[in-house]
Amino acid sequence: MACAAAAAAAVPALPAPVYRTVAVADAGVIYVLGGHDVAGATVSGVEVFDPATDMARRAGTLALPTHGAAAANLGGRILVFGGASASVYSVVQQFFPATGRSRVIGRMPTVRADVTAAVVGGRVILVGGFDGVGPQSPVWE
Repeated sequence: MACAAAAAAAVPALPAPVYRTVAVADAGVIYVLGGHDVAGATVSGVEVFDPATDMARRAGTLALPTHGAAAANLGGRILVFGGASASVYSVVQQFFPATGRSRVIGRMPTVRADVTAAVVGGRVILVGGFDGVGPQSPVWE
């Protein structure tokens, strides 16, 4: 049993448990943005995990708390699309690792949560999601 306890202690962990987050890699680290905390509240926290050191720490906050968003690294810009809190968002937030802050930089055509983002050819493609009423099929660039 002592070996199992030692192995469990070596597993890297975020500063606090979260779920329904989004994650994006940049400069060799992984940013974990928003989500729900253990009480189910939507959070604005941004954590950063460095796989080279197995260390995680608080990196900053989003402008708006969100869960079920999409995220993409577009040429070094960390972008968060939609998501929800008390309602579903249409906002696009940009997170700035150097300052640990975010700001709203734009809006999508309509609200969207639980959406998936992919970067293809220097463009962010958003697929599927939920608009607060039902599943969505439009694909956005």
